[in-house]
Amino acid sequence: MIGLSVTDHPGFKELMSFLVDELGLNVSVPSLRVDSLDRDIIRLIARGGQRVLTIAPESSERLRRALGKGFSDDDIVRVAMDAVSVGIDHLKLYFMVGLPGEGDDDVKSVINLLSRLKRLGIKHSLSVNPWIPKPHTPLQWLPMANDDIINARVKELRNAQTYMEFSTYNILDAKVQALLSLGDRDVGNLIFEASLTGLDRGLLEKTA
Repeated sequence: MIGLSVTDHPGFKELMSFLVDELGLNVSVPSLRVDSLDRDIIRLIARGGQRVLTIAPESSERLRRALGKGFSDDDIVRVAMDAVSVGIDHLKLYFMVGLPGEGDDDVKSVINLLSRLKRLGIKHSLSVNPWIPKPHTPLQWLPMANDDIINARVKELRNAQTYMEFSTYNILDAKVQALLSLGDRDVGNLIFEASLTGLDRGLLEKTA
């Protein structure tokens, strides 16, 4: 299944049950919202053959509240425990660093959550990526954090070593993504010029 939030569909459970129980198909789902998951949904996902559950805690509990995300660290732990109890091997967790208002305590809070999962024996992969402003969102006009801050945050989470695997998104690529997301016609002209002249992303790098 492909969608921004497939569990928001009012018939998600019925569809999953039909695909898995009646047709006997293997079904995989993308990253899911923590507050959309209950034990029945997690059980259906496991019955569909998926062994990795992907969720996006995004940041500390404090910053999640500021962003209007209605789930706590306890909710994340509950989902993780439910997933392991039905045979899901491990979780893939997505976090952002460099969010507006982020401080050292927020990073420590994330590490505390990850350490808690590790103590409970919950295996997880960790993806830590720069926050990228996107259009039509409340934070669209706020600047990205500078490279030193992003690199320091990523390093701190990497050094926590709670994870099975660790990945991160290149800062330059994040800047280019922000440029493409927020840019006006001038950026469109830049892309068009690059396509005609054979210039690569170095042109975008100079602009970003």
